[in-house]
Amino acid sequence: MPGGGTAVRAFEKPAPGQTKGQDRNLTFTVDGEAVASRVAELKDGGMVPAADSDLHAKTSGGRTTLTFKAIGQEQTFAFLPTDPPEAADPKDQDDVDHWWNKVLNWITGDDDDDSSDSSSSSSSSTSSSTSSSTSDSTPTGSSTASGKPTGQPTGEPTGEPTTSPTPTSSSTSSRTSSSASSSRGGSGGTCVVTQQDSDSVSPASDEDDATSSSAAPNEDGQGGQATFSKEVQERAAAAASECGEGPTATSSSGSPLNGSSNGSIAGLKSGDWLSGASGDTSGIAKLRGSDVEVATTWADGPSVNISIPQLQDGGEYAKDRWNKSLIVAVAPFTDGGSWAQAASGAYDEDWTKQLQNFKKGWGGRDGTLFEEWGHEMNGNWYAWQVQAGQEGDYLAAWDRYAKLKASIFPDIVLTQTFNRESAGYDGNSLDLIAKGKIGALGVDYYNQFPYVGDAAAFQASLNERDGGGGAKGFGAWLDTAKGVGLPLIVPEWDGNADQGDSPAFIEGMHEQFATHAGPGAGQVAAECLFEIDKDGGRWQLANSGTRMPLSAKAYADSF
Repeated sequence: MPGGGTAVRAFEKPAPGQTKGQDRNLTFTVDGEAVASRVAELKDGGMVPAADSDLHAKTSGGRTTLTFKAIGQEQTFAFLPTDPPEAADPKDQDDVDHWWNKVLNWITGDDDDDSSDSSSSSSSSTSSSTSSSTSDSTPTGSSTASGKPTGQPTGEPTGEPTTSPTPTSSSTSSRTSSSASSSRGGSGGTCVVTQQDSDSVSPASDEDDATSSSAAPNEDGQGGQATFSKEVQERAAAAASECGEGPTATSSSGSPLNGSSNGSIAGLKSGDWLSGASGDTSGIAKLRGSDVEVATTWADGPSVNISIPQLQDGGEYAKDRWNKSLIVAVAPFTDGGSWAQAASGAYDEDWTKQLQNFKKGWGGRDGTLFEEWGHEMNGNWYAWQVQAGQEGDYLAAWDRYAKLKASIFPDIVLTQTFNRESAGYDGNSLDLIAKGKIGALGVDYYNQFPYVGDAAAFQASLNERDGGGGAKGFGAWLDTAKGVGLPLIVPEWDGNADQGDSPAFIEGMHEQFATHAGPGAGQVAAECLFEIDKDGGRWQLANSGTRMPLSAKAYADSF
C-alpha cells in the first residue's frame, strides 16, 4: 500500500473433498508498530472500516500482531506504521506523508479527502483504463526477431516446466482484487500462503523422484536438467506451512513500496500501461485498430549483444524510425562465459561498450528504454542460466553491471526478466531478484504448461507457484513485484497454437493489464505480444492464416 502500509486478504478454503471450510483463528504479524483494522475496499481505490473493525492488534517487541477468525468469506485487513516512513529519496517525502495520512484516514473512517486523488498509485486500484499511445511514430517495414544466437533452443518442452519461444535471425521483435497470491516476507515481513501454493510445493512422496519433468532438448540435442530436487520442494513446502494454518489458509498480501528506482517510465500514469508487440508490429496495430506503444527486440547473440545494432543508424529501431518505448533483451555473456567470471569483472569492458552503444543509439528519444539484462535466467536454454549455488556470483554480477549502468547511461530502466516458472534453476526464483539494482521486474508469460482454455482455468492459474516456491501464475508475479517495490513488465506473452486456441487467455491477460495498469509497485507498466513468424505460425495472431482465429478476435476486441 502507498504510505508504507500492507494490505492482507484472507479467507478459509475448504479442504479437498469438503464443501465447507472450518473456521479457525489466524495470526498476522508485521515488523514495527502499526495501526491495524479490518477494512472494506471501494472501487476508487479507497478503504473504509468494516463492521467489527476494532480487532485490538497487539504491539510487542517492535512487532504488531493481529489475530482474527478466518471464515469462508474474504476479509481484508490493513496495517499502517504509526508514523510516516522515511522516503528513499528525500524529494518524495511529501508524497509519502500525503499517502500515509490518506491511508490512515481510510482505515479509521476519517477520509474527507478527494477520493479521485491520483498523485500516487494505490495497491487496491481497480482501474479498467486501456492503454494510450505515447507517440505516433511507427517503424518502416515489418519487424523480425533479433539477436538470439544460434545454438539456443527453438523448440518447446513436451511437458512441464515451461520454456519460452526463441526468436530467430540476427536483426531486431483478472487477477481480481479478491484473487490470492503467495508471498513470503517481502519488505513488509508478512507471511502468507495460498491453497495452490501449498499444493504445488508440497513434498514429493517417497514414490516420486522429483525429477519427473524436464525442459525440452536444446538444438544440439542435450536435454534439460531436472527442475526441482526433492530437498528444494520440501524446503518450499516447509516455508509455506509457516504461514497461517498451512494449506487451508488462503491470503493475499501487499508490501510497502520501498524498492529502489532505476530509470523512469516516460509519461506513464496510474491506470495506463504501454501496450505493444514484437515482430509484426504493423500487423498487430492493424488488427487492434491502434498503434503499438512499445516493442520488444533482442540483441543477445555473440557481438550483437555488445553493438546493439537495432538502435544504431540504419537499424530497425534507429532514431529516425522509432521514437516510442522499447524493450531490448541483451546477453551478459554468451557461450563459454560464466557468472563466476562475470562477478570477477571479466566482462566489465564488454559491458561498458554495451552501455555506451545503448546510449549512442538511443540518444534523446521520447520513449522509455527498458533493458532486459540476461533474461529468462531461471531457464536452462541460455548460456547465462543460473544454477543452484551460483546465486552469490549472479547477484555480484548484477551489482557490477548496475554500477556501470548508473555511471554510463542512468536513463535506462534496467529490467530483470524471469521465465514464467523456473525450468533448470533448482531453488526459489525470488532469491535471484537483484533488489535495489533494477527499475522493473519482468516475466515472459505464455499459455502453456498448463494450457488454460476457459476463464475458470485462467483464474485458477493466477496464483500458482512453481516447485521451488517462486511465482508462476500472473497474480503471483504481480505480488512479487509489489513486494520488492517495482512495476512489472511483460516483454513476451502469447497463446500457443500447438496447445490450443483460447480467447479466454487473451481476455484474461487484458483484464490483468487493465486492472493493474501503471508505473507503480505491483502494477503493469508495459507488455508486448510475441508476434514472431516462427515454429509454423505457433505464435501469430495478425496474419490472415492465423492458427488461433478466436484468440485473434479476442485480441482485436479487447486491446
